[in-house]
Amino acid sequence: MLSDLTVSGVSASEELRRLPYKSATVFFPQREFPLHAMLSSGGHSLETETDYSWDGTARGKTSFAVLQLTLGGAGRLDIRGGSVELLPKTFMLVHIPGPHRYWLPPEAPSWEFVYLVVYGRELLRLILGIERRQGNVITLSDSSRIPTAFLSVLQPLLSSNSFTPFEISS
Repeated sequence: MLSDLTVSGVSASEELRRLPYKSATVFFPQREFPLHAMLSSGGHSLETETDYSWDGTARGKTSFAVLQLTLGGAGRLDIRGGSVELLPKTFMLVHIPGPHRYWLPPEAPSWEFVYLVVYGRELLRLILGIERRQGNVITLSDSSRIPTAFLSVLQPLLSSNSFTPFEISS
């Protein structure tokens, strides 16, 4: 199994923490091809203000998903009448629109994470299946490939803004 190690021996999680605090959005004015998995945006964020809060019912009617990996600090996800603390090594996936809220609670001084916003019929089908089988928050093992996958998407996304629809879909 592929571990959370890069070729240089530095963990992908540490490489993610070295990325600049930045977000990038991908925009294609015309949909020339019906691609079923697309990246909309992604980034690395450090939230320190308790007004950081996203309500999944107040983000419009367009279907998309947020994939988020906590690197440091703590956030919180309120979903299905419960609350889950988002600590380092937790992977959150939620679909929009949906009955949830993720936020920086007042007792947490900060929350550092990386995120991807994705859409497309096939991708949403897979994400909804994962939510049904494993829930919205998964605690990652040291051998998880998720940090490596985030790194492989975020490094080029945050360093360039020139992609074809096919590159973004892949």
